[in-house]
Amino acid sequence: MTIENEDILMEDCQTLDEYAQYFKTYNDENPVVYFKLALRKLPNLREDQTSRLNEKIENGNADWDSYCSILTMQQIDYVGW
Repeated sequence: MTIENEDILMEDCQTLDEYAQYFKTYNDENPVVYFKLALRKLPNLREDQTSRLNEKIENGNADWDSYCSILTMQQIDYVGW
């Protein structure tokens, strides 16, 4: 899949790398917004996921690659666009 194709939807992503590239290409929001949204919206985060999300927020180094490496594809889909 070529992410630069303007007809690509988030639902077309099939790997975590594709999700990360999709967010970097199409999402203008600061990733921190999504880190915080994931913490609020996902009730069953594992303890390590919660810790890693909070650590990235606190250290000011939240980015799309981290977001997509911390969460599963199903969790990313649930948080949404």
